Amino acid sequence: MKEFHAVMSKTFHPAEDNNLQPTKNNAAELLTIAKAWQKSTAPAGYNATVAKPILKQLVKDCKEVKKAVAANKTDAELKVLITKAHETFHELTEKCKPGEEEKH
Repeated sequence: MKEFHAVMSKTFHPAEDNNLQPTKNNAAELLTIAKAWQKSTAPAGYNATVAKPILKQLVKDCKEVKKAVAANKTDAELKVLITKAHETFHELTEKCKPGEEEKH
């Protein structure tokens, strides 16, 4: 989770300022880490039952980002996709460990 957050942070926050180069550079790594996270055991204190479908969605979102980068989609399209993946990540951290929202 921390590894994913580190890459997501350096990818998403520049996209907020319309710098999509980090999204293009990190799309494959985000997908790889999301898949590894999906296969791992939930961290202590996390509700694995709640986390499983959200992690599945996160992997799907990251696949869409990678696919869009490979297809040379516009920066506007990439921004929508990386924003969705970021929102799914925060949904995961918020719903699975109430009261300890992941810091940006």
